[in-house]
Amino acid sequence: MDPLILAGGGVVPILEKEVMDPKMPNRRYAIGALGNIRHRSSIPVLTRLAKMESEEDFIRCDSLIAIGMIDDREGLRVLNSVKGSGLQCFPDATNESSYRQWLRLSAPERTFFEALLGWHS
Repeated sequence: MDPLILAGGGVVPILEKEVMDPKMPNRRYAIGALGNIRHRSSIPVLTRLAKMESEEDFIRCDSLIAIGMIDDREGLRVLNSVKGSGLQCFPDATNESSYRQWLRLSAPERTFFEALLGWHS
């Protein structure tokens, strides 16, 4: 994911297109990078992924996390829209407070400098 974070906004349109391909190698890293880069233009693509019941749960959950990294209120809205679909990544995220706590624990947040220097916590 670090090379994508370091590439910044220039890779966002490419990633937004490619993450829709279930055969994309390292797809989860691309979804995580979209969350870390934080371009609002990624929200509709990530929302589509989160709502696609044909997708693997981990892809849908990663998409929900990435949306929350960009805009936590929008992430909660999308999360509430997929409740009842059998998705198991947010069992206790029932309100804004519990959602934000779940997001803090789940989001693979990386700063530009952490990516640049290869720092991992």
